[in-house]
Amino acid sequence: MPAGQMPREVVGQVFQTNAISPIRFAESFHKRVAASGVIAFMTSKLGSVSLNQGGGWGSYRASKAALNTLARSFAGQHSKASWRVILMHPGWVRTDLGGGRATLDVDTSVRGMVALLERCLEQGDRGGCVFLDYQGQTVPW
Repeated sequence: MPAGQMPREVVGQVFQTNAISPIRFAESFHKRVAASGVIAFMTSKLGSVSLNQGGGWGSYRASKAALNTLARSFAGQHSKASWRVILMHPGWVRTDLGGGRATLDVDTSVRGMVALLERCLEQGDRGGCVFLDYQGQTVPW
């Protein structure tokens, strides 16, 4: 259903869940992150404005685009912090949301994301905000 036809309460809940709540959590939690740590947000390449060529999934896409924007703002507001912000796209995963046609099983996605986080923790450069998929490839904003 197009976002403009969805009940306001549903759209509001999608945004609250996917965009606002993760940022609120990060604001409450960031002082506990190690100097060389990572704050990771689960996003989706569906939140990429530049990759949105076909439409569909309107409120979900918009909520993930909002999360991406808010996470960049969060990183900017904490630019003196030495931890890094990562927006992670898990891939198209066979879950209730991804469906049976999705290209990845949960195990492959999770192993990729864990390896990505481990690599990021090992890297010397800190700060900033990146948008990466489960294999460590940059996702266009």
